[in-house]
Amino acid sequence: MISRDYYYGWGRVDARAALDMVLAHRCDLNNDWKVDEQDLVLLNEYIDANDLSGDIAPAAKRDGGVDVNDIELLMQYMGIEIPEIGSLARWKLDEVNGVTAYDCINRRDGTL
Repeated sequence: MISRDYYYGWGRVDARAALDMVLAHRCDLNNDWKVDEQDLVLLNEYIDANDLSGDIAPAAKRDGGVDVNDIELLMQYMGIEIPEIGSLARWKLDEVNGVTAYDCINRRDGTL
């Protein structure tokens, strides 16, 4: 989700990758951090029961129905494993001199 930029460092966000992770997580109906056949089975059950828990599409705004659009979105992300999001870095900002903020987690120090 974050790509290295030689001018700005690690602070540049890949917006497309971020959106893909949001949509993949929406397609993960059983919350096991992957989009797979189990999610497709659940989606089919939601369609049969007209259960809006399966309303995952369109991508921009859910349409209030469970239909072929939801299947198409799930199939687009089929096979995706969603990385668990955790702390990328932590800067205490307690340095008393200098221009470097030291990262306590992943050694992604930053220059102020």
